[in-house]
Amino acid sequence: YRRPLVKPTLRMTWTRSSAYLKKAGTPIILISACLWLLSNFGPGSRQPAAPDGKPASFISQSDLDHSFAAQLGQNLEPALHPMGVDWRVGVGLISAFAAREVFVSTMAIVFHVAEGDEAEQTGLLDSMRAATFAGTSKPVFTTSSVIGLMVFFFFSLQCLSTVSVVRSETGSWRIAALQLLFYTGIGYLFSSATVQGLRLMGID
Repeated sequence: YRRPLVKPTLRMTWTRSSAYLKKAGTPIILISACLWLLSNFGPGSRQPAAPDGKPASFISQSDLDHSFAAQLGQNLEPALHPMGVDWRVGVGLISAFAAREVFVSTMAIVFHVAEGDEAEQTGLLDSMRAATFAGTSKPVFTTSSVIGLMVFFFFSLQCLSTVSVVRSETGSWRIAALQLLFYTGIGYLFSSATVQGLRLMGID
């Protein structure tokens, strides 16, 4: 046994970490920027003056409901009901196909958590706890729906770079697409089954 040398270990750590950041950071920034535009603009959106005490990027809930992101998510919402979530989570799941890490930043954008807040993470958690389905007082994020989301992420293929590698290795977009559809479908089915099973056991 040899004690690891400090300098080579630090150098290797930096090389691997920087490579990951370069690979994952770019799509995260680009997707987050696109989602900010989608959630802030739409055919029925407007830009009212920010109320006192709110950051300049604050957007009213009614404007969010008429954004392009809302329209896209709302079209998918019926398929998300078995998973126990609404269109806002659907937007996050779509963005997460670029990189799983994008899901968190997407939730911050969708729930309008200001980037400059010192307690950004706490603000996001509070917003998610308070989130309810439209027109009801039923919370979106419950024990069953959160566990269902974890099951979905466990089984689904949430990585476009992996799909790209499969295509380059097999030389076939068909195989890559089938793999993507298969694992995403498995994730969706298992997630829905988990949520519905927990609800049958009285765990909501």
